Amino acid sequence: MLKEIYEQPEAVRETIGDRARRGKLVLEGIGLNELEIQNLRRIVIVACGTAYHAAVTGRYIIEEWARVPVEPDIASEWRYRNPVLSKDTLVIGITQSGETADTIAAMRLAREQGARTLAITNQLGTQITREVDAVLYTRAGLEVSVAATKTFTAQVALLSLIALKLAQIRRTLPAEEIEYILEELFDLPEKMERFLDADHPIEEIAQRHYNKPFFLYLGRHIGLPVALEGALKLKEISYIPTEAYSAGEMKHGPIALLDSETPVVCIAIDQKVVYAAAAVARLSHRTTARAERRPAAQPGEDRHGRVAKSRPAPAPLQRVAPARSPERLFGARRPGSPRRALRRALPSQLLVSPS
Repeated sequence: MLKEIYEQPEAVRETIGDRARRGKLVLEGIGLNELEIQNLRRIVIVACGTAYHAAVTGRYIIEEWARVPVEPDIASEWRYRNPVLSKDTLVIGITQSGETADTIAAMRLAREQGARTLAITNQLGTQITREVDAVLYTRAGLEVSVAATKTFTAQVALLSLIALKLAQIRRTLPAEEIEYILEELFDLPEKMERFLDADHPIEEIAQRHYNKPFFLYLGRHIGLPVALEGALKLKEISYIPTEAYSAGEMKHGPIALLDSETPVVCIAIDQKVVYAAAAVARLSHRTTARAERRPAAQPGEDRHGRVAKSRPAPAPLQRVAPARSPERLFGARRPGSPRRALRRALPSQLLVSPS
């Protein structure tokens, strides 16, 4: 997993690849002609686990740029819901392996009901590629770790390109804006590399919090799916019970779970999330902030992970790296965790590097 965390910049670079050439978007394989794209009334994205979090991220990006309603859904729920579909609905299925049973069944159902279907996968010749109208591939390379890392960032990168393609054809963004965003996406792997190579207090944070019984993750807007993904990784790797919520929902129930020892991780993409973090800090005194612009220090706040400022779409790709940072160290330290053996097996300089 640690190796694949550091492969994220290259996965994004390869996924964007020649699809963004000198500020020009060249994305073929969506499976829709220009008239069909202009007539789209709705997009449904179905996926499971980490791929579902990429789908939620894609909702914000596609709706913002292409102005098409997007409905992300968990494939295992959507397939049993008797969904309402039509020929002007595009159903996108995301699966790293291409063999996720629920996602395949959902795509088969969508096709039977007359919707257009598109798969996003990392593997050639898999089952899902035979169940859909069109396929787009991420180019993340083989992912061995069960806990997905680089495929998530590659999926979000590809969804960003899809959003730009739709915006280009539907004329919902000016050409110069599309060109600017493409340049930002093209530069994104370098920004991710700079973060991964920088010095962050990950070891210190992990040492302080590895034995805590519960974590709460908070995010708003595009920071919410990053919070969901970070919480999932903490559960998978460290076996620590973790919940992720919209920052605005924190006061509607989850706040009851906090005490003075509860670590709260905030994906602080704007000042409102910083205010929510300050409110949590007053209650729990244990807030780990991942901020785009470093706010004034709050009581009990751990400093971690300042990322470069970016436009809304590239932003989640930058933020997911700090969101995954302490998880591997918590897993290596937590009593009874098989990840303790991982810590002994890996060089210490790798374990203290940011991810």
